[in-house]
Amino acid sequence: MTQPDSIQTNIVRFLRTIPETWIDHDPSALSEMQDRAVELLTAAGMIERRVTLRLRMAGHPLAVEATITMTGEAGLAQARRRVSESARARRHPGLD
Repeated sequence: MTQPDSIQTNIVRFLRTIPETWIDHDPSALSEMQDRAVELLTAAGMIERRVTLRLRMAGHPLAVEATITMTGEAGLAQARRRVSESARARRHPGLD
């Protein structure tokens, strides 16, 4: 019986195969361990993740679609804040 890959093995594998340009990949094709490795590498600022989101408030006609790039521990929060600020500026021009 073989041992499942460790988180360290997955991190090393990703670091050795990171392309120099953006590529698309299917996140559902990653194992739980591979997904965790990507999360840790992103949080450490060693790789960037790019995600496209479409947000809509219930009962409101405005939808916001954004592609965010995140890295570092606060990457998602920072990207989400920028999207929220941009959406608010579009809904309420001149409001800071």
